[in-house]
Amino acid sequence: MTESVPVRRRVTSKTNGVNESDGAHSNGQVTSYEDNETLRRQTLRFRAEFLEQIDGHLDQLLEKVMHTSKTVEETGSSDEENGADGRQKRQAHKVFVERESLLTKMFLSEEIKTIYNIFVAILIVMILNTLVYDIMAHGRLVIDFSHIGWAFGQFPLVITLWLVMQAQALVAFPLFQQWTQMRQDCRTGTATIDILWLLIYASFQLILATYPIMAIYNWNLPPASTVAVACEQVRFMMKVHSFVRENAVKVLLPASQDLPAGNTLELPGFSKYLNFLFVPTLIYRDKYPRTAVIRWKYVVTNFAQVVACLFYTYYIFARFLVPVFNEVGREPLNLRNLALLTFSSMVPGMMVLIIGFFSILHSWMNAFAEMMRFADREFYKVCHSA
Repeated sequence: MTESVPVRRRVTSKTNGVNESDGAHSNGQVTSYEDNETLRRQTLRFRAEFLEQIDGHLDQLLEKVMHTSKTVEETGSSDEENGADGRQKRQAHKVFVERESLLTKMFLSEEIKTIYNIFVAILIVMILNTLVYDIMAHGRLVIDFSHIGWAFGQFPLVITLWLVMQAQALVAFPLFQQWTQMRQDCRTGTATIDILWLLIYASFQLILATYPIMAIYNWNLPPASTVAVACEQVRFMMKVHSFVRENAVKVLLPASQDLPAGNTLELPGFSKYLNFLFVPTLIYRDKYPRTAVIRWKYVVTNFAQVVACLFYTYYIFARFLVPVFNEVGREPLNLRNLALLTFSSMVPGMMVLIIGFFSILHSWMNAFAEMMRFADREFYKVCHSA
């Protein structure tokens, strides 16, 4: 009987401990529930505030869109009254503004700049690989740029063809002036004059499209020289067409309207046309946005990048493409050999395309844009000036 008392005390103490732990656990559950409830209320309040802000921003955006569309409709109606609605709509999509090229803006980012540095590092590794190979295999440096010399062969003929195409493009300006003068002198029968000069213009473009191709074929120009002549041929054809198209409207539009007495038709001078032939765009305008100064260091940097891309392309051909295609013709061409040639050329070919894009559409055009103080540098983002 005397031993039962402490047992009861121990049992009682255990029971009290369990009750205390249950009470603490229930208090923790209550506190956790209160915290969750507070968090839920804050979340609901934040969501309501966020939706209210979004709704306000959407209302403002819709108001701006409605105001813009209303302004465009008013402008369009006034243009229809003036008889120039179609032209105004076309010009709305061809506005030149001062802006840097896409890659120039992207190179401000460290991540994109890293990709540029990777290509530079690959070029350095290729040069070191060539130097080490020549020293180890031949005991001296073997500098062989015969592939570059072959690709750009018959360079004097290329320059001659370019000068002839340049001269023909310059002749388009006095021909256009002659057509304009004849229309102004002849008040009646302008349709016959227009048809006659349209045939002359078509013959002009046909000649410009024909004789460079015939020269390439007859003199068997190498690849790089052929690409240079063909690209310049297309550029001159599109430049001439853009000048004629943009200014012919100025001549044809007043034909249906009586000009005030003493007023003459204002057409661009030769200096504007000559400037247009060299600025890196295919859309003619009387005026373009211009930079304040010429950054000659920037010009030299871009031309240096063009030269570096040229040697980059040479190393790709010399190390990856020439050894592969030297074996063509020694074995019969079957499906297996064709697949090996194709897949061996994919990666080098893709690198050549990327390098060509960077050297021509970025470095070369930026250099000429800087020298001509042409401020709109988005050559390859805007489709009409790509």
